[in-house]
This record gives sequence, structure tokens and C-alpha cells, in this order.
Amino acid sequence: MTENIVENKIKKRFDYIDTLKFLAILAIIFLHAYKINTHIIIMHHNFYNLRAFTDFGVPLFLMVTGALALNKNIDLDTFLKKKFTRIMLPLIFYLIVSFFIGLFTNFLTFYWYSWMILGAYLAIPLVNKIIQNSSMKELEYFVGLIIFTSIFYCCSKFLNFKFAFDLNYFINPISYIVLGYYIFKKDFTKYLSANKMILLSTIAFFIISVIKMKVGLLNSIYPHYHLFSGIDLGIIAMLQAACVFLIVRYVYDEHADKFRAFRNFLQKNTLKKFFLSVSRSTYGIFFVHVIIFRAYIYPVWGLMGFKGISSFLLIFVSVFISFILSWIITYILGRIPYIKYFSGYY
Repeated sequence: MTENIVENKIKKRFDYIDTLKFLAILAIIFLHAYKINTHIIIMHHNFYNLRAFTDFGVPLFLMVTGALALNKNIDLDTFLKKKFTRIMLPLIFYLIVSFFIGLFTNFLTFYWYSWMILGAYLAIPLVNKIIQNSSMKELEYFVGLIIFTSIFYCCSKFLNFKFAFDLNYFINPISYIVLGYYIFKKDFTKYLSANKMILLSTIAFFIISVIKMKVGLLNSIYPHYHLFSGIDLGIIAMLQAACVFLIVRYVYDEHADKFRAFRNFLQKNTLKKFFLSVSRSTYGIFFVHVIIFRAYIYPVWGLMGFKGISSFLLIFVSVFISFILSWIITYILGRIPYIKYFSGYY
């Protein structure tokens, strides 16, 4: 890669990458928390649809994967062995735990994220070769194809066109990974200042999220889920995750002078260590929080009959409790010899 590429300092790069991973896992936990009660009626409005603001978790994780994994010198055998064990050992461990506490259903679907990310990592060495030998212009052509494919896919679903294949099976995770690398490397400040990039991305994020929310309010559930899903090739979810990535990236940019106070706060030593610890724990947090929700929160809290504001506040309480517990459990398991390889803490 030679043309129009930003060479970020490693220290700064990992600062904001850790923050992105923290926001991604928090967004996923919020999505699961909203399932406690799908009818949160306050002043005749269903606040369940506020979930639209947190639907970027999985796409953002995939984008971060692209930022970290692409344009690297990859030894195929070492890469596949490392990624396979890091994904499969925790998956097997938490499937066994889920089985013994009575939560196990289907090992292919219960922790679907692991299978998706495994498929993505299997493809990364091939995609990486393309990225390494591409100019920025060629990468932008690739991104353009991804966006076109996403729009085409959404339109086909909206118009109920039938195809013999499903683009979502393979292109979805790879698309997010390539897009994440592009956002990571492209210097957008040649077009707009860092301050304006943050402002524009924030406005775009809220507009996109409100569109998703309004569709939900009018139809109770999204009528064309493929347009909005965070685990599908939906253009709206893709743009939403891209906005979050851009906001965080440029908040950490030293040229964003209007956000200096906020950046200094984020870069306090204690907070940096917190984000780093959560970043290393995200895979384990994914497993543990699912177990907490399915074993306790859904069957217990979901039957308590909370309504209105109390039901809405319960979402935040459940997110806080499940996040803290999941993080602590993963961190502790990650410190135990041998068990650490199964913990999801890296």
C-alpha cells in the first residue's frame, strides 16, 4: 500500500482500537438486554426500538479485525494455528459449560459468532495478499464493490427477488473486515478536518439510528430485516458501524483540538488500562454474558413483570451487571494456568 495511506503510531492506534472493542462488546450486551422485554411502553411509545442505536456491535468487531489483521506479513501455518486455537478452545469450553448448566441447544448456532469469525479468519490470508498488493485507489474500488453489493443485496431482499445463492454467507464478514482496514488507513482529513469528521460522523450515526428506530416504531419489528441487521450485509448497519469507527478514530487524533479535553480524559492511565483489559477480554465476555442472560436474567428478570420506566431502567442495570461479571470472570479465568487458553482472554 503506497498511495494516500496514513501511517499511524502504534501507541495511538491501539489506544483507540481498544476503545472500539469496548464499545462493540457493550453494544452487543445492550442488544441482548433489550430482549428482556420487547414492549417497553413509555408515554405510548415503545422504547424497545432504541436498540437501533446499539446495533453496530458485530460489524464494528469485524472492522477492528480488519484494521489489526490486514496488510501484515502472515505465515499461513502460524496464523491459522494461532487463530484456530484462540477461537475453538474457548468455544468448546463454553459449550461444555452451557451443556452442564442446561443451556445447550445446537452447537452450530448457540454461539454463532465464533463460527462466523472463524470463517473470516480462514479467508484473511487470501484477502491479505490482495490488500498488500493494492494501491489505495484499488482498495477504494474494492470498497465500492462492497457498498454496491450491499445495496444490491438489500434491494433484492426488499423487492423479494429470489437468487440461487445467498451473498451473506461469505461476503458479509469479509466486507466488514476490508471496510474496517480502509477506514483505518485512509486519511480522511485531506477532505475534512478531524473536528468536522467527528461532527459529521456523529450526525450521520444519529440520522441512521433514528431511521432504524422509526421503522421499528411504525412496524413493531423491522419489516425488511436485511436492510437493518447488524449481522447481515445491510448498508444501513454498515454505515452505522463505519460512523462509530470514524468518531472514535478522530477523537484520538491530536488535530481534533475541540475534543482535546475528552481525548485527555480517555487517555488517562487508569482508563487506558481498563479499555486494554476489556479489549483483551472481549471474546470471553461474549460467551459469559450470553450464559448470564440465558441462565439468570431472561428466566428470572424477564418474568418479574417490570413495565414502563422501570422496565427501561432494568436494561441498563442488566447491562452493567452482566458486563462487570463477564469481564471479571474472563479476567480471572485468563490468569489461571492452562485454563487461560480456554478463557477467551488474550
